[in-house]
Amino acid sequence: MKRVVTIAITVSLLVGSCVASQPNATTTIPASEAIEPPLESLVTITPSATTTWTPRPAMPTKTIITATTAAPTFTTTATPELVTLDCSPAFHLVKLGVSQKPQAPIDVAVHDKIAYVLDREGLWVVDVSDPTHPIDVGFIPMLEPQQVIVEGGYAIGVDAEGFWVFDLINPIAPDFIGFKDTPDVPLELSINEGFAYVRDDHGLLRIFDLANPTSITEVGVYDPPGQILSGEIYGNTIARLRGLANNTPLPSFSLSGEYIYVADLDGGLRVIDISDPRRPTEIGSNPLQISDVEVVGDQAYIFEVGVGPNSDQWVLSISTPTTLDDPTHLGMVQLWWNMTSSGLCSFISGIYSLLMESEVSRPGIAEVNPEDFIASLKGVDILGDIVYVADEEEGLVILQMIPAGE
Repeated sequence: MKRVVTIAITVSLLVGSCVASQPNATTTIPASEAIEPPLESLVTITPSATTTWTPRPAMPTKTIITATTAAPTFTTTATPELVTLDCSPAFHLVKLGVSQKPQAPIDVAVHDKIAYVLDREGLWVVDVSDPTHPIDVGFIPMLEPQQVIVEGGYAIGVDAEGFWVFDLINPIAPDFIGFKDTPDVPLELSINEGFAYVRDDHGLLRIFDLANPTSITEVGVYDPPGQILSGEIYGNTIARLRGLANNTPLPSFSLSGEYIYVADLDGGLRVIDISDPRRPTEIGSNPLQISDVEVVGDQAYIFEVGVGPNSDQWVLSISTPTTLDDPTHLGMVQLWWNMTSSGLCSFISGIYSLLMESEVSRPGIAEVNPEDFIASLKGVDILGDIVYVADEEEGLVILQMIPAGE
């Protein structure tokens, strides 16, 4: 999942005793349906340029994770039947290829024609230079990995124990070079300008300096003011309310420029200045109780804490982060747990239906590109018009995005 200068679409979590959402009309989300796509509508896929790799620092003397790369299996999965998911009014998704080696995958990041796919057992390396015939070329066992990002020639991610870095000087054989254990269980990760931002199961946002990936150092921490159902723990925790946070594809904080927007449940929306990552400073807030936040341009799309399968979606301007305006209610959207291609399609379809309905009262709101909404979801990566999905049911699914109406 790509979260470098993050825009993260977010959604409410199932909570035991949080306040309920405001009553609003529920938007019906169209189910995905298989239709025959016109072959001439498929967009030509242009291979990405080859990256010139430079030497990296040597492996640290103390290795906390033991990672060995399996011999390439070079197994392929037959090209699936051409199936199109109708995600109107946003787009259509045409299935190009599937790799079934990752079992119930969690996340995917793609770089230089190689997909790095996490499942519960570890990190799979998949050659996707031909999207219709992905080839599994390697595997690295890991302990309950949660998320992976590729940035600056490194694969960076979190697992049940902490924060890890692999050098991709040889893209099909990642080389483990660094690890940093964390006080609590890390759930969500974002990277911006040489710093990693990790939110843990107590809701704290920890900041790590990546200047030397063989010796990662924690340089800052932000502790939001929100509380849990039974009271305050370590200042804040989302462990119970976001108990399925390692399964949902919708993260709870979003980076935009020099600011982080944090969804803090009963603590509302918090705006953090990270112009100096070593001294994160809260500069603004909005009291609406939310579980997730997505920043696109100068708009923050937020999702209200609620009980049940639906969540109220709101939007507010962040043109002045220190003084947030009152949010505009867009309507209800349906939640979904664990990433699947059909779930992604239905969710984006519902979001875009709400945006188009709100265009009259808030002009310009429907001009957001679909890829802006899906690029930062956990379990999805997108390069050009090709979408890579860590599909819990099928494995790594590769799709092509076709504009609606074509």
